[in-house]
Amino acid sequence: MERLSNVSARLKEYRDIKGLTLSDLEKLINIPAQTLNRYELSQRVPKIDTAIEIAEKLSINPLWLQGYNVGMYEEAPPLNLSEDASIKYEKLVEMLGLFTDEEWNKLMEYATLLITARQNQKDEK
Repeated sequence: MERLSNVSARLKEYRDIKGLTLSDLEKLINIPAQTLNRYELSQRVPKIDTAIEIAEKLSINPLWLQGYNVGMYEEAPPLNLSEDASIKYEKLVEMLGLFTDEEWNKLMEYATLLITARQNQKDEK
């Protein structure tokens, strides 16, 4: 495992991917925006416990946050999928990482509606 980056760059990268401001991130992880700004500017480095806590609150891989060449999200257990389903799964995982929290919540609401509608159709038969 190789270290390619640092917490400073990865926090900024996470914010850019999610379209978040420092204030938005402050609300998510309960660390003052000023402190987060200092982390991003490499004026301060979070202690390891703080970095792990940040990663947990953001549901990201703590090793990714520390700059290692691992995926942003914890690796999912391997699935037994056909090749076509496997390709669809990989695309889905990649796409899900691009959603903001608000978009994710809307997506989950929609998925719940679809599942409920399918279940209702089965129950009517």
